[in-house]
Amino acid sequence: MKIDLAVYTAIHGYDWQPGTVYSTTDLVRYKSGIGRLPDPLMEELPFGGVFNDGGTVVFYRYHMAIKSDAKGRDSLYLVLGTLPKSEVGKVDFKYLFALSEFAKPLKPAPVQATYIGSAATGTPPDFSASFRRSLRGGGALSEIGSWFSRLPAGTLSMRISGTYADPVVNVQYDKPRIEDPKPTHFVRPDVPQQSGMQNRPVVFPGYNSDSRPASPHPIPNPKPSLQSLLLPVLMALLVGGVVGWYARVAKDWVSDIVKVIQENKLPDNPPLNPTVQPIPKESAKVSPGKGEENIMAPTNPPAIWSSDDTRAGGSVNDLAKEGEEVPSKSLEEGKELRNEKDRDSRR
Repeated sequence: MKIDLAVYTAIHGYDWQPGTVYSTTDLVRYKSGIGRLPDPLMEELPFGGVFNDGGTVVFYRYHMAIKSDAKGRDSLYLVLGTLPKSEVGKVDFKYLFALSEFAKPLKPAPVQATYIGSAATGTPPDFSASFRRSLRGGGALSEIGSWFSRLPAGTLSMRISGTYADPVVNVQYDKPRIEDPKPTHFVRPDVPQQSGMQNRPVVFPGYNSDSRPASPHPIPNPKPSLQSLLLPVLMALLVGGVVGWYARVAKDWVSDIVKVIQENKLPDNPPLNPTVQPIPKESAKVSPGKGEENIMAPTNPPAIWSSDDTRAGGSVNDLAKEGEEVPSKSLEEGKELRNEKDRDSRR
């Protein structure tokens, strides 16, 4: 049986040595399963250990490599191998750890070992519950393969201390926690389930998914999100700003119109007594013809002019009416003519 190996030690510093077939991801996971590595200069080295990583069984053994690094110093030497769970029952770990690749440090680091030997012995324990126990003696190493080959599930870890002739195996098994299955159907608490109906949906008369009974305890409305509260506030501020700007512009426009009206406004009620314009002194003078005509009009009858006088300048009254100046000589002749006519009428 071929077993792939990997060696962790210090040559130019601690690292996994080249040539192994394991990937870096696998080696990191295996090292995490091993846990804290011992300090060979400060404490006694344990023997090794075995644990399962899923369906893979990982086993390892510690050694002290004397003057193994590049500067001639002692260093920790860890050799590791794996087997599938289906093959680990064919290996007796008492003989596996006795192989030269596991029994001592080697240079160069080995990358594979060949196992030829007997199968595991013993009877696996009951894995129905988690447990802790301790085994001692060479026979405990021979039972390791049987335990891991019959492991149903969970994590089985063995920390081995002591020596090869008298090993002490500390065993820890953690059963996987099975979660309770979630109910798949809604069942009303006041209606008991009937036998043989556990895997069938319960149907209630008058009940369907569209018309469910109202819950006796109403579910409070969820709190509105901050975004839903900020959006109306921002919209209100935007609308208020636009309306305020238009109101200010309208106010300025109305005040300008009122100022223009007040500056150009005419008096609403004209004065009852209009002011009398003073008449110039020259225009107030009465022409001599008009003044004499007005004085003589009420006392004397109209003068009778001869045809010659009429042709020459028209009657005195006509001249007075037309606003022309009547000569004083014409007035005297008119008076004489009227006096003569009066005397003739008396005769």
